[in-house]
Formats: sequence, structure tokens, C-alpha cells
Amino acid sequence: MLEEQQVENARKHFGREDDASIAPAQAPGVESMEEPRVPEVFTLVREGSFQQAIKILEASPEKWADKDEEGHSLLHWGALAGDVEFVQTALAAGIPSDVRSTNGQTPFMWTVIRGHIDTARVLLKADADPRAQDSLGATPMILAVQYRQHSILLLLMVRVPPAQLLNVADGKGCTPVHWASYKGDIATLRLLGYFEANFSTKDNEGMTPLHRSVQARAAKRGGGHSEGDRQVMEFLLEREVNPMLRDNEGRTCLTIAEDNKDLHIAYVLRKLLVKNGYDPAGLEKANPDAVAIGVSDVKDIEAGESSKSSRTKKAKEQKEKDFLNEMRGKAIQFMAPTFWLVSVSLAAFLYLTDMRSTSWELSPVFSLAFELGVPLSLALFFYTCLTDPGKVPPAIKSKSGVEELMRALDSAAVGSGDKLVDSAGRRLSFNRLCTTTFVLKGLRTKYCTQTGACVEEFDHFCGWLNVAIGKGNHRPFIGLAFVEACTQACHLYLMIQISFHVVVYERIGQWLSSLLISYPLLCMMIFLQGLTAPGVFLLMVNHLRLIMINMTTNEVMNCQRYDHFWEETGGDDGGPKRKIFVNPFDKGGGVSNCLDFWWTRRRGEELTQVQISERDR
Repeated sequence: MLEEQQVENARKHFGREDDASIAPAQAPGVESMEEPRVPEVFTLVREGSFQQAIKILEASPEKWADKDEEGHSLLHWGALAGDVEFVQTALAAGIPSDVRSTNGQTPFMWTVIRGHIDTARVLLKADADPRAQDSLGATPMILAVQYRQHSILLLLMVRVPPAQLLNVADGKGCTPVHWASYKGDIATLRLLGYFEANFSTKDNEGMTPLHRSVQARAAKRGGGHSEGDRQVMEFLLEREVNPMLRDNEGRTCLTIAEDNKDLHIAYVLRKLLVKNGYDPAGLEKANPDAVAIGVSDVKDIEAGESSKSSRTKKAKEQKEKDFLNEMRGKAIQFMAPTFWLVSVSLAAFLYLTDMRSTSWELSPVFSLAFELGVPLSLALFFYTCLTDPGKVPPAIKSKSGVEELMRALDSAAVGSGDKLVDSAGRRLSFNRLCTTTFVLKGLRTKYCTQTGACVEEFDHFCGWLNVAIGKGNHRPFIGLAFVEACTQACHLYLMIQISFHVVVYERIGQWLSSLLISYPLLCMMIFLQGLTAPGVFLLMVNHLRLIMINMTTNEVMNCQRYDHFWEETGGDDGGPKRKIFVNPFDKGGGVSNCLDFWWTRRRGEELTQVQISERDR
């Protein structure tokens, strides 16, 4: 059943008492229908008993033309359930592919809502109209956006020129862009941007997509907000949606947030306005198309300063603020690697000036190891930082993963659903598409926000080095962790040995106080190395463990989100189905996985089901 809360919120904010463009209220409303009035065959299809229904219909073919009390045909219910065999049988029995219910909805609209790719292909092959509108003006495209059915959206883009889908509005004048903004769906917005949708269009209430985005946040009960809210508003501002435009009631997007007492969104929106060169008090952006005079404009005019020069001055001030904020962000970003380099410098300085001769006398082996370890650590540090982690270049439009996925969806055989494969045998789905760079990602390729690119075999973003760790620099990173742990252990051992050698004491307290007074730098380095060395050692051990089981840090933290790690079992004997964890990258043991990491370099290749079965024997 469709979510009642979603319908309630949409009705509240869009002012619709019977909004079929939000959901086919009649389709999921089985509970509200009076069972005795419903023909037996409709009861069966609503319960999903399609084989029994077909037997009845074979005996009484005239029942194919029946409709329930709300005008829904049997084809509607088959499409809603996504039963391909029943839908094909209904079409063969003569039910029109675009049969309409009382509210004007077609079976294709219902299958779009549930995201049944196979059923959608069957109906489109039977000439279902992908541009049909219901009684409230909703199209399949608008429904796909409302229910986040991204694969259906791409399938529609294959069959119909994008302009004919994106420019059609519902009865309230809301386009797919308005709905994607209202739903807070950043992935759909990026896709619509890829197809060059108009982000500045207004609906019948004079609202832009930015108005709808801010308005929708009030529908979240409990005051909850997510990072997606900020991403949507930031995306729309980057697409030059003017936040100073007013709706038919004279409200800007900021006014709506304040009227709704949504302090969080108002705060976030103000920050985004300043970032994009707007004055939240009313000042327009530099070189505005629309006219909007704020308080600051009036003051400038009274002072004898032109509005144009005032805007130029404020734009310059904002540019300077952005530069300072960027420098501040970079300083914070490079704090960890800078701290490490300073620590290494202090350790080397202390060793060369005060410790070297004594160290060689007390422990020549550890001294040699430390002297070799410091330059090797520095070399591996800079090599790991400067090596390409495996960044995938952004795709070129018309030759990107979008087109590849669209071709795969369009040409796939009925029965494959959205389980698609490309010519190279890679599994394809919408989740494999990066909606920022528009490349089709491998199963271990992830988009790194700090790097701003997709990274092959992404492991994690390392704050220590301030760089992503992926296929290109994972091995030197492991080498760096090993060398650093050993070097720090050698240095710590030498410092402790020297501290007991140079200080004469009778009690441990006397030794500690004398050491603090006479050798403060040595004490500081002992504390620093004692604090950080265990962390580096545990980091190394954890990564070696992950290499042996052929997993990445990202996968260990987020494996519950990745379908390829879970295999559904059970249910054959009537028992409940359950999902078990299966690692499709495991090559069959610790030795094989280590060889794969250090030598064969095929960690990102997924084993087939046959290979997994042979491995698990």
C-alpha cells in the first residue's frame, strides 16, 4: 500500500483534496472497498492470486471487460502487482493498454508507481501512451519522479524526447522539476539537469522549484532535516533559480521558511544565499534580471552612491569573504598532515641533536632501523599523497553512463527486471550511476565528496594524508602504515632507553620529575609517540585483516547498503526468507586474497555464482 503520510503531506502543501497526481488513491485503497460489492475475480487479483483469476477468466472470457466500482480494469491490478504473465494475457484478451479508470489513470501509470520495469516494457510495446495525463494532469513522468522510480524515468527518456516529458505540467502547473524539488530527491534533480530541464519555471501558484523545496520541509514532522535538504537548495541556487522571486502571495523562499517557523532551513538558506552572492535582507545578486530593491539599496541611494556601484562593491566584498573562507577550510583540511610532518621534524631534530651518539651505544639495531625508517616514511607519505588514487574522469554528455543505462533498460528482455548486464558482463542498475559525474561505477567504485571524483576500489578518505585511498595508492598506503608503525616503535624504544640512561634516580617519581625538568622535549616526544604509535599499529593490523578477507573499509562500514553482499535464501519450504552475507570478491582464502591485492590486482572483479559455488565447496 502507498504511504498515507506522503499523500497527506502533499495534499496539505499543494492544496489538493483528491490528488491523483500524487498517488492513485483508488489503487492502494483496497481496505476502503466493500468486499461484497467486488466481483470474485477482482478479489483474487487484489490478493495476488493471478493464476486462479486466469482460470476463472478462461471459463468466462467476458469478465475481462469488467471494472470495479472505481473504474479500474483487471489490467490496472496486474500492472500494479507487476505480474508480466497476467498483463500479457489481459492485453491478448483485448483490454486496451490505455484503458482509463474513473480518475483517468492508466495501467501504465500504476506500474510506474511501483517501478515494475518488465511490466512497463510490455505495456509500452503494446502502445501504452507514456504522455497520458490523469484527471489532475499527472503524467507517468511526474509519477516516476514522485515515487523516485529512477529506472522508469530513464526508460521514459528513451521512448519519448526529453523535452516532451519535462515541459508537461500537472493541473497545478507543477513540472517534474517542481516535484523532484518538493520530494527532496537530489538524484532526480541531477538527472533532470542532465537533460537540460528548466529549473526557473513557475507553477500556477507562482512558485519556483526552490519555493517548493523550502515548502516541503515543513511537511517533515518532528522538525527533522537531512543533508539532502541542503543539497537540493544548493543545487537549485547553482542552477541560477532566483531566490528573490515571489509567488502569487508575495512570498520568497526565505519568507516561506520563516512563516513556517522552520528556523533550521531559514538558517541554512541564509548561508546559501550569502554564499551565492545574495543579500538575505533583499539585495539582488550582481547583474540581476529581476527587480528587487532591499533596504541596503535605499541607504546607498540616499548616500549618493549608485545601485550598480553598490552591488559591485558588495560582490567584491563577498568574493573576498569566499576567498578567506576557502583558505580557512584548506588550513583545517591540511591540519592533520601538517601535524604529522611537524612531529617527524621534531623527532628527527631531537634524535640528531641529543640522541644519536647515545642511541648507537645503547641499541645500534634500533638506531639503524629508525634512521632508515624516517626517510622511507617521508618518501612513502609523499608518494601516497601524490599518486592518483584511481579517479575516474567525468563522463562526456551523450557518451556517459546515462545513455548506456538507458540503452540497457530499453533493450533488456522481459523477465530481467532492472537486473541488467552490459557487454562486458557488469551488473547494471541505477545505483551504479553516479549522478554527479555520470559514470557507471564498478561495484567497488565510489564517489568521494572530498576528492570530487569517483575512485576505483575506494577504501576510505584518509585524514592523515588528506587524500582518498583507492586502487592507485592502496598498496603504498599499507606500506606507509607498516613503516610508520615500526619507525615510531623504534623511536619510542630509543627514547625510553635514553631517558633511563641519562637520569640518575632512586625512585620512579624522582626519575620522572628530573626528566620533565631537564629534558622537556624528550618528554613531549615520548608522550606523543606513545599516544599515536598504538593507533598507527592498529590501523595497519586492521587493513591487513581486510586484505585477507578481500573487503574495504567502506564496505565494512556500509555493507548493509550494498545488495551484492546479500543473498536471499529460504522460503521454498514455506518458511521465512532471510538474507545471508556473501562476499562476491573473496578469492577463496587469505593467501589468495593477499596475492590478489599485492600481485594480480583483480580485487574489484566480482565472482560469478558458479565461481562462488566452487569457492565455497
